[in-house]
Amino acid sequence: MFNSSLYITALQQSTQPGLPTENNDARHSIARLSDTDRTACKGWLQDMNFLRPGVGEDDATWAKIKGNWIAYLSATSDAPQAALAPYGGDGLENPREQRRRFSDDRKRRMIIQSAFWNDLDGMEGMAERWPQAARAALNIMDGRDINEDGNQGTFETLAAVWDLGKRRRYQSIWTSLVGFITHAHSRGTLESMGLRLTESQIDDILDIEQEVWLVDLGAIARMREKGGGFENVWVPIQELLMKALKKPKSTPRNNLLVWWIAVLCRSAISDDDDEGMDDDDGDENNDFISRGQFYKNPMPMDVDFKERLEAIVHYSKVLVLNHSFLTWSAPTDWVMQ
Repeated sequence: MFNSSLYITALQQSTQPGLPTENNDARHSIARLSDTDRTACKGWLQDMNFLRPGVGEDDATWAKIKGNWIAYLSATSDAPQAALAPYGGDGLENPREQRRRFSDDRKRRMIIQSAFWNDLDGMEGMAERWPQAARAALNIMDGRDINEDGNQGTFETLAAVWDLGKRRRYQSIWTSLVGFITHAHSRGTLESMGLRLTESQIDDILDIEQEVWLVDLGAIARMREKGGGFENVWVPIQELLMKALKKPKSTPRNNLLVWWIAVLCRSAISDDDDEGMDDDDGDENNDFISRGQFYKNPMPMDVDFKERLEAIVHYSKVLVLNHSFLTWSAPTDWVMQ
């Protein structure tokens, strides 16, 4: 049975001032949207017929997403709160089972993050080696990076050492999505958040979970200098994401990537009642996606909404380049060389 007083107390403990986030952000909320961008976001949600502010069914879905996100943050931290991430199974959960559940949740989040870091870093480095024409072709698709002479610029990676901080922040937008989705699936809450995924998509999520449990963290620690160990986890993650990138007639309900964009969009405009107030204040609009400080939150609050969209576009291009390389059929004489 839900106990509101226990929930509020647990939430206060996890959101105390000074608690570290995963990114140690200087801010506790993203920069406020301009009126033009706010209007565009609301218009897009209306066009998508999803998470529209003021629409009863969509507001209920948004409330479910916020509650499940808080449950994910708490369950996967090293200081979980059962009141925020309650047991969803039948019967009662004893203390030993609860500790095991939270340990599994924390392990899943860490392994998914490690798989992203290991493989996306390698893909980013490989993207640097593509010919200029190929990297320029990527930017033609979205009209980006037109220089002063009117010529198409090339896709710029974040492979440089000095871009590590930005690279990790951009990657966190993706790791948060996959970590959240897999956790929600394990709790049976995907549909309550508006997602109607195909059997193939669900199979990919199941494959991610299966590969996570096969990872031997002890063996990886003993062979640390050799790197790797998370490659098998990355395979179903990449499959899930590529299906999302290639899916025709995508909507927020049938495509988890479009769904995530809608979530980020809805979160970004949720500060309508904060006008004239401190962006970093502790108010009821804190969803811990775009505002509010939560212990070990992986979402970077110093990456604003436009940059979050840029992170999605950036790594979509990295994934597409890698997919092109893996599926490219080279002439036989080239292969022999």
